Amino acid sequence: MSAKTEPARAAPGKHEHTAPFICVHLCPICGYFSSSPKTPPCPQMSQSVTPNPRPGVQKSPNLTVNVRTCPKLSTPSQFCKTNPPCPPRPPQTPQTARPVYFRQFPISVSASMPSSAPVLEPVQPAPAVAHRVGRLRALLVLAILAAASLYLIGNARVSFWERDEPWYAQCTRQMVQTGDWVVPRFLDKLRAEKPPLVYWLQATAVTLLGDREFSYRLEASVAAICTLVLLATVLWRSVGPTRAVWTVFIYSTCALIIASAKMCLTDSVLLLFVTTAQLCLFAIYRRTLHPAESTWLDERFIAAGPSRRDFPSWSVPLILWIAIGLGGLTKGPVVLAIHLTTLLALAMLDVANQGPGAWKSWLAWRRAVSWWTKVRPLLGLLTILAINAPWLLMVYRREPEFLRALVHRAREHTTTAVDGHKGWPGYHLVMIWATFFPWCLLLPAAIVSGWKRRRHITHRFALAAVIGPWIFVELWRTKLPHYVLPTFAALAFLCADVLVRCIRREQDDLLKKDFVIGSAVWAMVVVAIAFVPWLAAPRVTPLPWAAMVTFTAAGLAYAAVVFVNLLRRDLAYGAAAIGAGMIVCIGILFGWLIPQSPYLRVSERVAGIVVEHGATHPGDAIMVDYAEPGLAYYQGGTIREQPPDYFTKHGPDEWPQWIVLTNDTWNKQMPPEYHSLLQKVGQVHGLSYADRGRIEDVMIVRYRAYNPPATQPYNKPQGSL
Repeated sequence: MSAKTEPARAAPGKHEHTAPFICVHLCPICGYFSSSPKTPPCPQMSQSVTPNPRPGVQKSPNLTVNVRTCPKLSTPSQFCKTNPPCPPRPPQTPQTARPVYFRQFPISVSASMPSSAPVLEPVQPAPAVAHRVGRLRALLVLAILAAASLYLIGNARVSFWERDEPWYAQCTRQMVQTGDWVVPRFLDKLRAEKPPLVYWLQATAVTLLGDREFSYRLEASVAAICTLVLLATVLWRSVGPTRAVWTVFIYSTCALIIASAKMCLTDSVLLLFVTTAQLCLFAIYRRTLHPAESTWLDERFIAAGPSRRDFPSWSVPLILWIAIGLGGLTKGPVVLAIHLTTLLALAMLDVANQGPGAWKSWLAWRRAVSWWTKVRPLLGLLTILAINAPWLLMVYRREPEFLRALVHRAREHTTTAVDGHKGWPGYHLVMIWATFFPWCLLLPAAIVSGWKRRRHITHRFALAAVIGPWIFVELWRTKLPHYVLPTFAALAFLCADVLVRCIRREQDDLLKKDFVIGSAVWAMVVVAIAFVPWLAAPRVTPLPWAAMVTFTAAGLAYAAVVFVNLLRRDLAYGAAAIGAGMIVCIGILFGWLIPQSPYLRVSERVAGIVVEHGATHPGDAIMVDYAEPGLAYYQGGTIREQPPDYFTKHGPDEWPQWIVLTNDTWNKQMPPEYHSLLQKVGQVHGLSYADRGRIEDVMIVRYRAYNPPATQPYNKPQGSL
């Protein structure tokens, strides 16, 4: 081997930080290569070459690139990962030195390889490589556009899902109606569940687009799309195009990500801020503690390697703390706990990476946490105060009880099972198979592969971003499936990494018989889900038969296509079918099946009858035993909830003119002599999925002997804007 160097044009004060040894393994027959940063000098290398730095950058004295070829040209190289491996060939005559581009450094390689063998990468990317990069960029844009369409489809036609969506929507509506954007309220009560940022975003959309479901859900969809764009941009520049495409594709088509993007809740907005802060932490961690270690994993596109541009030392920490501050204004101090647990898990992994006995070494722990000061805590404190203090001061002056209730509610989630949302130890380990569907099929191999590669900083940080927040939410007494959403970006990266490696046959985790068996089980689950809509057939009517048949057929085709491709070990097409099939099935579900399923819209149908009879003024109506917030929203916000024993404690002289109650209350709770005093105006039959999924009959009755007050001022219905 030989090396040609050119005089470098140095720029004072600039140095290139690169791994001291970058080992490039070449197959002399096909030219396939792989690289491993920070590898000791190759024992069979002919010569070490020092590449020329880019113009304007001083040469690093410690930069050495080791290039090695197969020592026995009559046999395939042990580093050749092509499938099938190259057949034995006779030795070839040495070729002249040719320029090679490696991580943006032009070097020269002369090796015994056929003249037709491809070079690693030329100084300017070869047309084939440029075409691949362009194709991956197009696929990435297509994946984001497909996800954006999926997140928006049906949002204007699907009623609010009980019970959280109507809570948020009614609070936002009251903000717009009253002009009080400081204190969130639901009907007559303080809504001290969350800080107000999500309400502000929804109120802005409602003011601009009108009072409808699509306006309330827009903030969640836009936040989810922004998260995809953020992940695509950062991962493309840091780990490579291939893994960026697969990570975004996997992340965007997870069941819980799709659900959060289609509901007017805090989860999607919070996830945007958490992901932003996690990426900033990773950037600071890499630049501070491992400045010489590369994160680039896409060896086939080395010429399009990561940018070496250094940003100002304060910019990334500032973005970090802005994201944390906005996350606090979205869901409170739990955001800080998510990142703190990530840092603790990362410190433990860093200490373990220093050797078996490092756990007992104070110096090892000190080195593992030494970079924490680079996040600039003082800047963070000032930034968080600047973002949150104005609202905190205003709400304290207007409603001091709100802050106390907010703190109490946050403490309740850690010590008690709020609203009956309790779970067993390991609850999230069980629920992840549903929430991360359909990509839960890759989770076991992804975790094992990520753990084996934990010495690489990218995998180590991804593992920390999963382990830390996961343990944190497992310690809570209140358990809900969406609490593990902050780990989904890291899980998607780990799944993408193992998928890419198996597609390239660098490892066989997804090629083994166990994975095929798992694929069969996965396909059977999909088939079972495809028939779920038919469970309502004997219990409710009418049903959207055409939509049900289409959904079931799509589900069966989905399971068959994925399983056949995975059975044939065609991982690329199989994985593409997993995500594409999810998009098609969810599109049919929200765009056709659910909008035409009236049995799922009980609250909206009941409210329609109430509004049709003019019961929209304060005091006109009450709801007994059917206390869904969706009824309050669709009725206009003037109906009030009463306990199931209302009729035993209040006589007819205290009844309003209109009463909404369940059939069970009519038959069991109400004294029979009261039946003659009430006139049935309407009845709605449907599925009360928020109340243990029971089929329920909701009645609308009018009090026959109701006498309105002598003077009853007209009040504008609160449902109108």
